[in-house]
Amino acid sequence: MQLPGDFDGDPTLALVAFQRHQQRDIDTWIPLSIALTEEFPDLRSYEVPVIPRGYRLVSWFIDGGMRAGIPDPAIRSTTITVYTDKSRFLAALDLGGDDVIQILLIATDGTIIWRAAGPRSDEAETELRAALANR
Repeated sequence: MQLPGDFDGDPTLALVAFQRHQQRDIDTWIPLSIALTEEFPDLRSYEVPVIPRGYRLVSWFIDGGMRAGIPDPAIRSTTITVYTDKSRFLAALDLGGDDVIQILLIATDGTIIWRAAGPRSDEAETELRAALANR
């Protein structure tokens, strides 16, 4: 896949994680992302683990572990693992580091409409809902 071009949402909500322990922060967003995709029919939501390109050689092992760790088939089908140059990825999105998850609302042209960092908060949810309503 070529991201963000191959995302099929209008818009797309990307829950981006960089480290294994960040899954619990991603999980705080899952119920909201499910609710929003029901509320906004054109919205799609994806979990996007970003892994350094060097791990591509063992991607079969990593991907298998992720599949086993995501019991819900609906969530598993919307998880896109990205093996890339993490430094370039962080720079392209103007992120200072990989120590916190990123939540990105992305337009079909690849423009980031809205972003937040870290676990779900009431404030971030309010901002996200406003961004979706103002599209």
